[in-house]
Amino acid sequence: MTEEQEPFDPDAAVRISAALVKAIAEAKATVDAENFGPELRDVVGHARELHDLLREQVNAAEPGVIDRLRTVCDAMGSNVRRLEEFIGPLPPTGAVH
Repeated sequence: MTEEQEPFDPDAAVRISAALVKAIAEAKATVDAENFGPELRDVVGHARELHDLLREQVNAAEPGVIDRLRTVCDAMGSNVRRLEEFIGPLPPTGAVH
């Protein structure tokens, strides 16, 4: 953990994960409805921001927790990347990767 990095917060990681799962589901439903407009861009952007926050939590976690968190985070990141293919690249959120 760096000086500037916040310590791992398991409660925050759970909240972020739950919000990310919801955002991914919402984005997938939007794609299934073939709505590729601003609504999809907004929800995928939100999913990206949440994934970046979860990645920060993974980076701050202790070694015993990291492997499980990283697996979950990577799976969610794959979902976000697939959804981003429908809208093109989003600007970076500024989170540390």
